[in-house]
Amino acid sequence: VAFSGDSKKVASCGGDKKLIIWNPADGKAMATIALPFVPSQLSFSPDGKRVAVGSADKSNPVIGVFDPATGAELQTIPGHADAVTTVAFLADNRTVVSASLDQNARVSFVNVLKSLPNHSGGTTCVAFHPNGTQAITGGADRTVRLWDLNNGKVIRSFTGPGQAINAVAFSREGNPSRLAAASGDRTVRVWTVNDAKEVASLEHPDVPLAVAFSADNNKVVTGAKDGRCRIWDLGSRRELQFFTHGGPVRGVAFHNNNTTVVAGSADKTVAVHTLALARLIPAHNAPIHDLALTANGSHLYTAAADRTVKMFNLSNGNQERVFQGHGGAVLSVAASPNNAIVVTGCEDKKLRFFNRSNGQLLKEVTLPAAAHGLSISPNNATLAVACADGKVRTYKVAINPGQAPPPGFATLVQVHDHAGPVNAVVFHKDNATFYSASADKTVRAWKFASDSPLRTLTGHGNMVDCVSFSPDGKLLASCGHDGTIRIWNVADGKQVRSINAFTAMGKVPLSPVYCVAWSPDGKQVIGGSLAKNLKLFDASNGQMVREFRGYDAKNFPKGHKDGVFTVAFTSDGKQVVTAGSDGQIKVWDVATATVVRQLIDPAVTGSPGQPAPQRAHRDWINHVQFTPDGQRLVSVGNGGWLKMWSFADGKLLFRTQLPRGLYAVAVSPDAKLLITANQDATGFVLKTP
Repeated sequence: VAFSGDSKKVASCGGDKKLIIWNPADGKAMATIALPFVPSQLSFSPDGKRVAVGSADKSNPVIGVFDPATGAELQTIPGHADAVTTVAFLADNRTVVSASLDQNARVSFVNVLKSLPNHSGGTTCVAFHPNGTQAITGGADRTVRLWDLNNGKVIRSFTGPGQAINAVAFSREGNPSRLAAASGDRTVRVWTVNDAKEVASLEHPDVPLAVAFSADNNKVVTGAKDGRCRIWDLGSRRELQFFTHGGPVRGVAFHNNNTTVVAGSADKTVAVHTLALARLIPAHNAPIHDLALTANGSHLYTAAADRTVKMFNLSNGNQERVFQGHGGAVLSVAASPNNAIVVTGCEDKKLRFFNRSNGQLLKEVTLPAAAHGLSISPNNATLAVACADGKVRTYKVAINPGQAPPPGFATLVQVHDHAGPVNAVVFHKDNATFYSASADKTVRAWKFASDSPLRTLTGHGNMVDCVSFSPDGKLLASCGHDGTIRIWNVADGKQVRSINAFTAMGKVPLSPVYCVAWSPDGKQVIGGSLAKNLKLFDASNGQMVREFRGYDAKNFPKGHKDGVFTVAFTSDGKQVVTAGSDGQIKVWDVATATVVRQLIDPAVTGSPGQPAPQRAHRDWINHVQFTPDGQRLVSVGNGGWLKMWSFADGKLLFRTQLPRGLYAVAVSPDAKLLITANQDATGFVLKTP
């Protein structure tokens, strides 16, 4: 039996294995605690907030430490080899001295300061508030609780999850305003700390296991059972980017730079990822059919099925203007280079001309069919319209910014014919030529002076896969599924030469030609095929100069093992880079047709127990592109992977996996931006790493 230091409590323990805390004023029990052993002696801490009880059991010679206010066991201290005979607290309220029949005295420390009542079913996760006096816990009872650590009481409960909580996190302000919890119902929820209001719900395809806020608190990173680490934008509540691991991701953290994420996985790896997506703009709540940029790239226009066109500032992602009044889904949009007008094409078969500065409708023009594509000439004078009825129509649109439309504005100039719906149109920089693409399987070039195509390049017997201008722009090379490479005179559109590059010969079957490129001196063209090989031809006579062989286990094991989808010459013409459906990127010496280097991503691994596949991508590589200085190479493919390589030594400089399959990539002239063409009819604009 012992008094507390303030004489307001008495503790007793006995052979009934009970520790009882009494109120000496009225003799009533304040708490009764069942002990897991027969007690020998007890001691109050000087501040009266703990009771230490020694065990008389030789089989369990421990010291139990309890909270006399709640009866909760705070700590069990082992160490003695025989019954404990004496226990006493020192003045610091944390140090316990004990003696035992094992002939030893021990000094032990009580590390547990407070015991918080458990969540029913168990507490699964916990996180400290930065002030050190509060904490959040998550439990199997589907709740999140905010605790006052001084008194062990719940300040606030956060409810909503449908299953047990797997992880909790505070936002990263000095006084956090939000907290997040990952739940077994495949959702991460974000609440405000002060009022427990749910402000975001991030749904996952599998159970999230970890969560953390970015330093600026605009994003969260989550790890999930499906092996993916995901970055989310809290403003739009949308997924920005994901990274794949070989097992469930159980730990995540954001670096203070807000773009670097560290993730730990059950595959026994810790990975450092870089967020490549510069900005996600939640533009519409309906499909977006077309995009257009201002001439200086400062603003973006979006045309959507919700009958609106919106203008966004790309520096901050803010919406600055909405162009309204459409009678149906908006299918196309274009902006004049001088920023005077914005033109839209709608499924209600009308063209609408808006004042860019204030969004005012200037004029409407009724079309015979919906406009699928729009393009305004670089000199702001002419609009070309690609229509669903197989026509390309041009209109006068010259107007000065801030002025009323002049006489003749938006009047029809010419109509040009395709044999099928026209899907896209684009102007040449000469202001007089434009090109149209149609479902009739042709691309046509037109001049304003004629109502017939300036050039219709026909001759391929099947789908055309690729075209490439010669360095001087006077010739055009095309290739297709008919196995031929054809060279055309740009000036008159006549076919100069047809090269039977991969057509059927003897026992060799026809093979589609997927890619074609000119040598920098314009004297040769090279084509890559489904047959795994490439061929280099003399452009002047069509004679084959050299063959770059496909894979042969005995005779040429370095060749491509599947179709070649993309080819690019180095600026000096001495080497070519190829890639394709085998996931390999190869650098060839043009003079000898030998592979001099293969770019390999060590992260592309094989099945357990199998050798590494020595590949650049795990899936198809659809396009490779040099940066303007020729020092780096960018590759994109089906799995959404975008990778950047040092061409000098073949080292991988950067990799990221975007949430879409990628068909093509282009590098801006200043090398500061990348733009992708995606398999779901979207595109990403990314900062060059």
